[in-house]
Amino acid sequence: MIRTDIFPEFLKKEDLQKTVRATITAVVKELVSCFDGREVKAVMHFSDASIKPLILNQTNWDFCAELFGPNSDEWGGHEVEIYIEPSVVCHGARVGGIRLRSIDCHLDAKVWTWEQALLSAQEAGIGQEQVKAALKSLGRKTYQMVRDTPIVQALIDAAMVGGDGVFGRKEVEEGVPI
Repeated sequence: MIRTDIFPEFLKKEDLQKTVRATITAVVKELVSCFDGREVKAVMHFSDASIKPLILNQTNWDFCAELFGPNSDEWGGHEVEIYIEPSVVCHGARVGGIRLRSIDCHLDAKVWTWEQALLSAQEAGIGQEQVKAALKSLGRKTYQMVRDTPIVQALIDAAMVGGDGVFGRKEVEEGVPI
């Protein structure tokens, strides 16, 4: 028996000859055949029927959660690039593997990690608690790079022009919704 006998219907690194762009349609729980039986796994489906569904590992799940939010029900409609990362290590051996990256990260606007957002805010005289308060006032429970970078940038821009706007320092310090 070979690997494709066990996982014929799911995307594997051998299926990718080059980086592929795909639109996520859904992430669903599916009963998947494994070497030692059957197991429920998270499987990402794409709008292009020629791209096989991808069984999500923890790394790819966490990456999507960081970009698109913790609820996979909200990932549909987002585009990703599917590519082979040759440096993936499994059980001590470099084997390569499938990774995802955001199409949105290739836009002209810079997307910030949480650490980058805090550093940029700090350089503008805005503290971490002020950034958190601004995001919480919008109902945010977690920081998502693509969604929340523009909010932090607007907060910084308003602070730089004197704090008279909606995102001004005075309003943030008092916890007024943005």
